[in-house]
Amino acid sequence: MDRDWKLVDGDNWIFGFGKDQGEADAALKVVKGYGTNLVCFVGRPDASFQYLLVGGQAPQGARDGEICTAFDPAGLVVDKKGFRWRIMTGEEILERFKKAGEAYRSLDVIQQYAFTHRCTIAGDDDNFLYYRL
Repeated sequence: MDRDWKLVDGDNWIFGFGKDQGEADAALKVVKGYGTNLVCFVGRPDASFQYLLVGGQAPQGARDGEICTAFDPAGLVVDKKGFRWRIMTGEEILERFKKAGEAYRSLDVIQQYAFTHRCTIAGDDDNFLYYRL
């Protein structure tokens, strides 16, 4: 059977993975492994930024199979290139946005929760990104 894989909470669709069951299973392992109780978004209905929280705090510690970029949240800046807004860490782009407000709100969130790592799961094509300490 050919189906689309999603992480859901009741009737709420949280993350979509297309036909990749392995990616969905790995994401579920991350979400459960941290004990995630909040999945938050900036920009709706098409969220430009998403993050996980555990008891109102950033998830902590590495997970098997993750690929992370470490950064200093105090050194992040928002800049504009062309028609896109970006959160930058030095010369590297951490996130891209279509709207300035969403870029600045996302930077506020990163600094509020003091995230220090942007992570994806091994083999992931950026369908499931998360931030942690």
